[in-house]
Amino acid sequence: MLIVYDTETTELAGHPAIGLSVACVWRSTLDRYDFYSQRRIVELLSLLNAGSLIAGFCNTTFDNPLLTRLSGRRLTAQVYDLYAEIVRVVGRGRAGWSLAAISRAMLPVHQHKTGDGAEAPGLFRRGELDKLYSYALGDVQTTVAVLRAVVLAGGVVSNGTDKIRVNVARIAPYFRRQMT
Repeated sequence: MLIVYDTETTELAGHPAIGLSVACVWRSTLDRYDFYSQRRIVELLSLLNAGSLIAGFCNTTFDNPLLTRLSGRRLTAQVYDLYAEIVRVVGRGRAGWSLAAISRAMLPVHQHKTGDGAEAPGLFRRGELDKLYSYALGDVQTTVAVLRAVVLAGGVVSNGTDKIRVNVARIAPYFRRQMT
């Protein structure tokens, strides 16, 4: 089972009191989206560790370490990070490879990434949970759509300016099963 997920936090990255406001998860076997709060973090880690592959965008540098720190448990599932694959090709520090830019270049307008994760802590503090959950869901839906588009394009990723080829061998089987 492929699991694509993203986390939203209670504070901006780097804040010492950062917590999990919500995680949104998509499972390939169910083609369904679920939400997990800080109270359900152990359940979330159990689900992620049950996956044969977990995927995301910047999950190896942000989401995975966040969950490990907050739960005290290690992620043991295999990991695919589209951003890490892009960095392997273009190098660190090269601008223009955000999920928003890639979604604008590769997806129909109705699937473009909207909003900014930096707004999530404010939504959480103000109790605007419907907007927070909507943003989190949209982020994971966009990530799933981008991953699917990259697999269909044979590993080609575009940000609207440049095109590169990344390794999709580990995620391709999950999307190919869905497309047949």
